[in-house]
Amino acid sequence: MTEYSIGLMKFLDEIVLLKKARPEWQKGLLNLPGGHVEGGESARQCMAREWAEETGVVTQPEEWTQRLEILGHDYMLHVFTTFPKDRCELRFAAEEPARWYGLSWLDYDKCVSSLRWIIPLLLDNDTTTLQIKVG
Repeated sequence: MTEYSIGLMKFLDEIVLLKKARPEWQKGLLNLPGGHVEGGESARQCMAREWAEETGVVTQPEEWTQRLEILGHDYMLHVFTTFPKDRCELRFAAEEPARWYGLSWLDYDKCVSSLRWIIPLLLDNDTTTLQIKVG
């Protein structure tokens, strides 16, 4: 089973999203930063590593709170949130640029389809950690 971690960083009414170049099915769409959990690391450690690699923002694993665990036929997706006290500067990567997007502007038609329900769940303060099975 392949494990992945993705994470939502929110400051005031903005969140960070990447414009994806790969994999092919995500090309041109917005998604949360994240990636594969590598051997020997926890899902939370993966989250901090991937954020640093994809956005230039250095975080500590303990700054991330797991809110969702999505279990598919051959994968597990760990979904985290963090709410920093300050709006951090993002590194602009030419291949997959990370940017702040206002929630009132967010066009879900330009996002990976699962973000239509993942983002609202992550922003619901009454939602505790959920485990969801798909497929």
